[in-house]
Order: sequence, then structure tokens, then C-alpha cells
Amino acid sequence: VLADDWTPNEPDVEPLWELHDREKWNELGPLIKEYLKLHPESYSGHAILGRLYWRNYGAHARALNHLLRAQELYDLKLKGSPNEPWRRHSLILDSLQQVHGDMAQSDLELETLEQFNNFQLYAEEQFGSFYELKIGEYGWPLMKLERYDEALSYANRAINSSNVGQQSLGHNVSCAVNAER
Repeated sequence: VLADDWTPNEPDVEPLWELHDREKWNELGPLIKEYLKLHPESYSGHAILGRLYWRNYGAHARALNHLLRAQELYDLKLKGSPNEPWRRHSLILDSLQQVHGDMAQSDLELETLEQFNNFQLYAEEQFGSFYELKIGEYGWPLMKLERYDEALSYANRAINSSNVGQQSLGHNVSCAVNAER
């Protein structure tokens, strides 16, 4: 099977992504660990195991280790390749941002938000498609860093966007920041 914008061209990885996508975490656990032993430099192996540790076990430090390795492998092996799996990698960047947020690593969360948005601009340029840029999401880590004016600025940008989800998030961030102040 050739790679596509969801599945990297790696050996025997399709069934593992299928279990991942169906959130069959308990079934996936032993299979992905064995896969990674056989393919230690696999983007998919690290990406899937990172999401498994985060989503199934709440083991954020382990998740972060594997998600960061997946990001590194993507940049080394997959970025710019034919049929680059950019949609899958967008999910991994989103996961990294959320794990940083869960771990109260606000500076790293902001950095990952920037990476996600830059990657979407790259996807638009390369593939003519991308996921919605994150705007209101900046408000949470900025609020935690007590950078309230910046947090409100992002909240207002989200409120004024055409995306209903961003508008809702912007209102939530605005309320939280004003209450925190």
C-alpha cells in the first residue's frame, strides 16, 4: 500500500493505524510495542505509542517522549516525500500541544501551537488543503503565564473569526482570563 495523506509508507503499519483510529488501545498496546522493537526508527511506531500512552494510560512523560521522536522522524524522513502523510502529522502536532498543556508546560505549548499553525500553512502551500489554524488555543497557556493582555488579544481574534468553534473558545478564554485577573 502506498502512503497517502493519512498513512505513512512504512512496513505493515496500516492495521496498527486502523486500531489506533478505532481507539482499540488495549488491543493495540502489545502490538505497537512489538512493532517498535522491530522498527525502532518508525514514525508510525513512535506516533502511535505516544498517543497510546497519552490517551489510554495518561502517561504524559512517556507520551511526550514518543511524540517528540515521531516529530523528529517526520522532519527527517517524511516531510517533502511523495504522498506525505501531512494529515496524520497534523494530529500528532495537535497531540503534542495538548500533552504540553496537560503537563502545564505553557511555553512549550505555545511553541507547539506555532509549529502546528506553520505546518498548516505549509500544507496549504504544498497540498492545497489544511486544518483550521489555532487562534483561541493560545489563550490558555498565555493565561497560565499571566500574560493576560496577550491572552485576551487571542480570545478576541478567535471571537471575531468566522469559525464557530473558535468563537466559542474565544468567549471561554475571555471569561477565564477576566476571572483570573
